[in-house]
Amino acid sequence: MSKVFKLIILFGICFVLNFSSRAQLEPVSNGIWINLWNYPSDIEAFLENLESQNINTIYLQIGRSNTPAIKKPEHAKELIMSAKAKNIKTIGWLYALLEEPEEDAQKFIQAAALENLAGMAVDLEENVESEKVILFAKTVRKNFNKNYPLIAITYSPVLRPLDNSKYPWKTIAENFDIIAPMLYWSKLTKEPNQVYALTSEALSDLKDFMAQNKDTIRAHSIYPIGDLQGTSPEEIKSFTKACLDQEIINNISLYPYHLAKPDVLEAFSQELKQYHQD
Repeated sequence: MSKVFKLIILFGICFVLNFSSRAQLEPVSNGIWINLWNYPSDIEAFLENLESQNINTIYLQIGRSNTPAIKKPEHAKELIMSAKAKNIKTIGWLYALLEEPEEDAQKFIQAAALENLAGMAVDLEENVESEKVILFAKTVRKNFNKNYPLIAITYSPVLRPLDNSKYPWKTIAENFDIIAPMLYWSKLTKEPNQVYALTSEALSDLKDFMAQNKDTIRAHSIYPIGDLQGTSPEEIKSFTKACLDQEIINNISLYPYHLAKPDVLEAFSQELKQYHQD
């Protein structure tokens, strides 16, 4: 075998190994959340602002249990298409009342079919009996590839202890791939150090819970959601630093976008940028 041929084979093996290792990494995602009542009126300006802050993911509410599956179809399609053109991905979400889990699941499935939507999440806050959560998840999974990741938007573990007595944590972890906890602090504190402590406690507890149950649950990732409800740059920095210190460096996001002030988004962007540069 010639030296040149050996080098070609060696290069090919290295390329494949490198490509495979990269493919397993979860891409860095800095996200914001939009609800049904606050779609941006000027999509181009909205997306330019996201680009300027290095925000590359939009979590867009598509509907609720008590609305059509796609409440604003034309606006949603335009936003998703325009975002994709700028390499900003859009993940949809549904607020599920779970009064009729199978109907909610059908709306989730219809919303997920929107062209160029990168994924779907469901907000689980009401009527969250385990049997209803299971019925919803099983109905959804029948219509998706087994590798399609299902995202559950949940309460913070600080507000709902990690057992099934008051909130179906184990049921959610058994039936969903990703847990996106709403780590909101605006009604609890305005002190940055306390924001850091609350975020760290919630993420540490959730990570421990998932590690202790890893052999019986599906959930493998945490997507923390921070609070934009009247918060300051210092609070956002504390939240973001707590996520990074808990070794959650991808898929950190803030809710809701329409309440975000420029200096707050700048603080979020700079904290993440500094971390990745270091």
